[in-house]
Amino acid sequence: MNKRFILGAIIAMLSMGISTGPLTSTILAADLKIAVVNVRAVATQIPQRDSIAAALQQEFKERGDELRAIEDDIKKMQAKGQADQLTMSEQQKTELIRNIQEKAGGFKLKQQAFQEDFKGRSDAEQRNMLILIKKAIDQVALADSYDIVLQAESVAYISDRVDITQKVIALMADPKFN
Repeated sequence: MNKRFILGAIIAMLSMGISTGPLTSTILAADLKIAVVNVRAVATQIPQRDSIAAALQQEFKERGDELRAIEDDIKKMQAKGQADQLTMSEQQKTELIRNIQEKAGGFKLKQQAFQEDFKGRSDAEQRNMLILIKKAIDQVALADSYDIVLQAESVAYISDRVDITQKVIALMADPKFN
């Protein structure tokens, strides 16, 4: 019997809440080769993760340094105001407060833009990493002739013999992969 037809029928029955019974289990066991992969473990253990993090840090280093410098300036201005409070005229105090508020407002805007840009780039890199993980899973599944690969997070029990997580990690660690 056609594996795709059987699989489609089982998925349709499960999604409608119809019990597939022991017959289906026997058919699945006899005709389908199933594997399981822990995508989270792959994502945390692959070498690409470190290089992506380093690239992001390098890309945003200059802007981060600029934000720290502005924050330091604000703190220095506040410390100066505290230290010179008794000797400053009211006009000087008002001017200093306005300067601090202006700098703090600019800081908040730059900080928000920085966070949004960093999150956007980080999300894009994560999507790219997941695409690479999917590619590696597909290659392992094809090489080992698996019909179905399930995510470990959605499976109640996993036998070590069907867990391909380490194979996927090893493939992605290979410099030739990509």
